[in-house]
Amino acid sequence: MSDLNLDNIVGFKAVDKDGNEQNVTVDEMVDMVSTRMVMALSETSTFAAAAATGNDVYENELPTVTDAANVRVLQSSGDAAQMTMQSLASKLGGLLGINDTWLRFRNEEEIESQDELDQMNYSGIYLLSQNSKLEYVRNCVLVVIGKPNICCVQNLYNYSGDTYKYRVKWFSDSWGNWKTVSLK
Repeated sequence: MSDLNLDNIVGFKAVDKDGNEQNVTVDEMVDMVSTRMVMALSETSTFAAAAATGNDVYENELPTVTDAANVRVLQSSGDAAQMTMQSLASKLGGLLGINDTWLRFRNEEEIESQDELDQMNYSGIYLLSQNSKLEYVRNCVLVVIGKPNICCVQNLYNYSGDTYKYRVKWFSDSWGNWKTVSLK
């Protein structure tokens, strides 16, 4: 098999059952493969559940829910097990390239020290508590963009909206000084 740089692939040529060539995008291929994987896992786990409980239920008879705490999975050993939704999301995120470098809402944080603020270098949006020990971060929104040990930018927005501060950290260097930008 040749070494392919998957970053350069934008699609595939597929041949249907009648021998006709079809163009398939990478996104379409990912959707098709993931759909088949979910169907296979769901079918297998349903069979395992039926065997374990003696309650044989067809897939189309199962109720649909939007607030599941767990999903049924099949371990590599072939045994059925439960996986929390958080673990599943983390596992799927890793497979799809969704990880700590993506910008998303994280938590409300109560900052106790400068060192704690310095350690916040995973991309995300953090609400900083009014109880934070560092006065200049109270009632602020911290937006972190970057990846640890490469480059990070911390953007600090106060609730009044008239200024924001930012600072940058490159590679293994220490954080630069805060720069203030007036929005008036």
